[in-house]
Amino acid sequence: MELIISIIAVIISFVTFLYTVLVEYRGEQREKKQSTLEALNLLQEQVFDKLNEYTFAEIKDISDKWNESAEEKRKFVTAKKGTATEFWNTHHEYDNTINEYRVLSGYLARIEHFSLGVNTGIYDVKVTERAATSYLTMLYKKLEPLILTKNNSNNSSYENKYHKEFGKLVTALTKLEHKNMSIKELMMINEETILSLLKIYKDDEKILNTIQRCLISFEEYHSQIYKLEICMKIFSNGNVDKDNYKIKIEELDKSRTTYHNALLGNVNVLNRLAEKNTLPPFYDGKVSQDRPYRREVANGVLQYVEKIVKNRC
Repeated sequence: MELIISIIAVIISFVTFLYTVLVEYRGEQREKKQSTLEALNLLQEQVFDKLNEYTFAEIKDISDKWNESAEEKRKFVTAKKGTATEFWNTHHEYDNTINEYRVLSGYLARIEHFSLGVNTGIYDVKVTERAATSYLTMLYKKLEPLILTKNNSNNSSYENKYHKEFGKLVTALTKLEHKNMSIKELMMINEETILSLLKIYKDDEKILNTIQRCLISFEEYHSQIYKLEICMKIFSNGNVDKDNYKIKIEELDKSRTTYHNALLGNVNVLNRLAEKNTLPPFYDGKVSQDRPYRREVANGVLQYVEKIVKNRC
């Protein structure tokens, strides 16, 4: 009898131990997610908002001028005209370039530190993926001239000697996002709901036009993304002056946002029609203007558009 009591006591102690470990683990995971969000919010305020004031062309121009100044300094020192310090003291035409370069380098260093935190498990990669994948990917491309300058390379690659953690994070987040999109976001789109609505309203021209308008708006949003990306590639290499480039890109980005908002509204329209007819929602997820939900809805809808195009007659 005493043996049985002892065994039961051991089992209870072991279960209690496991429960304690589980509670502590869950607490640590919550703290990890919270600290990740806090770090992203701090970066948004102190780094991202500042970098949003620069265009790709401006960053490239600063990087090119820094390379130019570094080459002139090298010639100055090689010709024994003076020291590097004396060069900077007598060539004030580079003062603004030096200041801008150092400011951008500081922002880049902050992003690199955060990336290292995610890559080493200090911050939560899934939270980062949901909150900032698209932005960090865009930001890496935007800062690439600066990163290449720091690595003294003409090759566009994530495999850099410096700021490797940032590139590694972008690659990991992109892979994770694509995996989640294929598993999660495509599942959120219910194609059968659209087919059912078309049958229900086959004799209602007004509702059919509404459904058509909603579905076409998805491709219109896709078109706005494509237009913005293409124009950034075409006009980012000095083909237009910085002011015109900034104006054009801002106009296209504003237009993309407008179409994105319209997409969200149209998804809600389809969901209301589905609810009215006791059908599963067209998009089975949270539809919101807030991040990360607005991006999740858009990604799911774009997957739907790509599937329609891929399976065309």
